[in-house]
Amino acid sequence: MPEPHRNEASDNTGTLVQVRDVHGNLTMGTLPPPPPPRRLPPADIRHTDRESELQAIQATAADVVRRRRGRVVLVGGRAGIGKSALLVEAGHLVGDRFPDGVLYSDLAAWRDDKGAVDLSAALRALLHAFHVADADDKASLTALRDRLREVTADRAVLLLIDGAHDAGELDLFTPGTGPNLLVAACAPGFRGTAELVARNAEVIALGGLAAPDGLRLLGEFPSVASRMREHGGEEGARRLVELCGGLPAALRMVAGLLDTQRDVTMGQVVAAVEEVRRRSPRLSGFDAVTEIVLDRLSPQERSLLDLLSLHGGRAVPPGLGDTAPGGGSSQVRHALVAAGILNRVGESDVGVVEAVGARVRAGIEPLSGRWRDLVDTILRFSTAVHHRADRAALGERYRLADRIESSLATLPPASYVAPFGNKREASDWQDAHLGDIPVLMGLAVQAGRERDALLLADAVWPTCHGRRRLALGEAIYASALDSARRLGEPAAVVRCAVYLARIRIELGRAEQAADLIGEAGRASADRLDEAVVLEARGVLKSRFPDAEPEDAVELLTRSRDIHRELGRPRGDALQTYQLAEQARRRGDLERAESELRSADRVARRRLEQVEASAGDRWAADDWLLIRARIDLALARVLAETGREDEARDRARGATLVYGEAAEPVRLIRAQRFLADLARRQGDIERARTITGEIRAVAEAYHLEEEAHRARWFLEGGGGRA
Repeated sequence: MPEPHRNEASDNTGTLVQVRDVHGNLTMGTLPPPPPPRRLPPADIRHTDRESELQAIQATAADVVRRRRGRVVLVGGRAGIGKSALLVEAGHLVGDRFPDGVLYSDLAAWRDDKGAVDLSAALRALLHAFHVADADDKASLTALRDRLREVTADRAVLLLIDGAHDAGELDLFTPGTGPNLLVAACAPGFRGTAELVARNAEVIALGGLAAPDGLRLLGEFPSVASRMREHGGEEGARRLVELCGGLPAALRMVAGLLDTQRDVTMGQVVAAVEEVRRRSPRLSGFDAVTEIVLDRLSPQERSLLDLLSLHGGRAVPPGLGDTAPGGGSSQVRHALVAAGILNRVGESDVGVVEAVGARVRAGIEPLSGRWRDLVDTILRFSTAVHHRADRAALGERYRLADRIESSLATLPPASYVAPFGNKREASDWQDAHLGDIPVLMGLAVQAGRERDALLLADAVWPTCHGRRRLALGEAIYASALDSARRLGEPAAVVRCAVYLARIRIELGRAEQAADLIGEAGRASADRLDEAVVLEARGVLKSRFPDAEPEDAVELLTRSRDIHRELGRPRGDALQTYQLAEQARRRGDLERAESELRSADRVARRRLEQVEASAGDRWAADDWLLIRARIDLALARVLAETGREDEARDRARGATLVYGEAAEPVRLIRAQRFLADLARRQGDIERARTITGEIRAVAEAYHLEEEAHRARWFLEGGGGRA
């Protein structure tokens, strides 16, 4: 094969995008550097009207940039006072001063219903946003904190943290030294303010809006502004600010009501609020406004609000309710946002104002016909989209949907649009919504639909295990296993017990994992169950040699043979690959090559079948990645046995797949193999070219060890690239 040369097409940093041979054929792939992260919910200035507070944050941001020293700003105040809205508006106002990244994280999204927060998951999500490619590695909370500080050190970064409970939590999200700004909206009762102030933090305490600010907020709504100019209009508006206690959430709902229902006058709203509070003196102005607004919703608006409230998530994904008979549409959702009943959470999700959602849920009688219809819509949507995220992550893996009957469709209907376009985005989406799963499973169980709860649990396995959401995963699969036992579903008991065992293996609880695998073995009812249990035993033996009496290779071989016998190509290919890698590490290269060529035949044949039938795109993508793993492993064996030309071709093919799939860690492994191969063949110039690629990708994706190794080679250190 002719030697490749650099393609002229490259990005503005000089990163090599592709390598072609003299005939123009692609021979190697890579990744251009990603742009700095800029993730903020959309701002709405009608939700803030905090001019002096925003000016204070702007002054602090200017000071950070001028002095190139980091600062912390704490925003405090009671629930509903507008802390989150101020945080987002501040991000949009000062974000341009921080070119290396602007990120928003709501810690409420990572808290369970008991208030415990998965700080490791929240940190990993931030690291993912900063394009740290190995953020899912087994790192402690301290190591993740330190990694965030390394990634942000000497960079102009703005971090916005919502819902912090104490200084200890906030310390984990403090960027490294340099021109960065951390602005935190603190939950009521925040602990450690004095400690942070002693370290030069600034405190902004929000109270109810003063009359001028409250009037200005109302005036941001066009029809309200015109009514305020009418006779007695400003007086009525002042009275509304007073009745609402200056609470922005209440004023937004009042303004939304006046703005969307032109037949309602300012005086009528004032009189209605006064009447509600007269009848129920204990009601706050917010509660009174909520009652009035809910009473005036259209049937479509109330239907969608009921659905989103019963879902219960702080961030409700777009699409929920769009396909429900008589349910909401995007236009109805927009109307509820305009009315101040829904607020925007994250970049595309919405959430029900917390107090409104609680009131709506209290008015829906559990187990009533209406309640069951809403639960059905929620479970169908959630299972469909999580199922699609699962497919994006792990293609044609074995799933419980193949084994148990459920009232839910096992494949997502075409009407549910997946809010992600690739494997990484699917994992990010599922990670962001994983905290809803225990609540949704609880709804399913309450409705007597425990099999549906099992399907939900099964669909989120890629994120629970792959993203190391171990604490939440343990709760999910312990609950799912209880349901499977009650139902007497052997396949579900096997799968859920194995899931829980795999989680506990990761947590280092070998004895508990062995007991669960034993339970799974006793529940096994067919050959596929047996294969699942054998694989779990093999994993346990590999991690804890004393936990299993049988050899790991023997266990995995028996599991693989069952997948092969049952015609399940994914299990066949992956377990054959695992066996080959174990053989290679033992030095049995002949066995390793035989196994890898067998796995390669299975993967190629299945990919051809999927592509020929124009089947599931996620399955095709997964098979491409499986083939790339096999190709790279086979390249290593071929190189060790002197067949370097075929080894190079295999590794080049892997780089093309990994580059296209935006898999930087695996891409670098393949590139490093090619650089080492070129060096061994005496082609130092080619080794340097590929190592330059490695350095560019490693630096862009914060793979510090790989970047250091590449720099050392390029600067004359020699040795391995």
